[in-house]
Amino acid sequence: MRAHSMAALLIFPLAAAWAQPAAKPASAESEKEATAPNPDNDLIAVVKTELGTFRMEFAPDKAPKHVEQFIKLSKEGFYDGTGFFRVGRGHIDGGDPNTKDPKAEKKTWGSGGMDLLSPEFNDMKFDRGTVATFHAFKHGDGAQFFILVTPQPLLERAFTAFARVTDGFDVIDKISQAPAAENGITDNPVRIIKITFEKKKK
Repeated sequence: MRAHSMAALLIFPLAAAWAQPAAKPASAESEKEATAPNPDNDLIAVVKTELGTFRMEFAPDKAPKHVEQFIKLSKEGFYDGTGFFRVGRGHIDGGDPNTKDPKAEKKTWGSGGMDLLSPEFNDMKFDRGTVATFHAFKHGDGAQFFILVTPQPLLERAFTAFARVTDGFDVIDKISQAPAAENGITDNPVRIIKITFEKKKK
């Protein structure tokens, strides 16, 4: 059932594109805008958590909308105070706004910030340190993301990868080892204190 739904997600956008009428020639001004370099493409995310800091390098050539969304939300402070609520040897999950809402029940963790944009499935390898956007059955991609602690090739092309951890793997490992129940949910999520950005070194 899941395989068929994934196939449909990949095929339907193509069918829709074929059905579109021919586009009008772009003006020189619009062409210039389309090819203009995006300054955000040279940014690295510096994620400060309660257990230390790690850095993420984006892949705008693979998932431009997801990179744009993550940077935008981070600059707005959306992730500040959220916690990595599901941890384990495979991956750590974070970015749910419900984890920073004192009124939200624990059972709602993993359901917040969904359906914000369409998937951008790509050929990035799901190796240790890959960062991807989470989605659930009947829900499109949202603000939640997960970071792989160990390679998970079975998840490739099922979730949108948009970045990689480049520094601070010891912090990722510490987060993954937080005490948790059998389902991976922890009573005390490791909080993101602040996400800032720095220029990629050339």
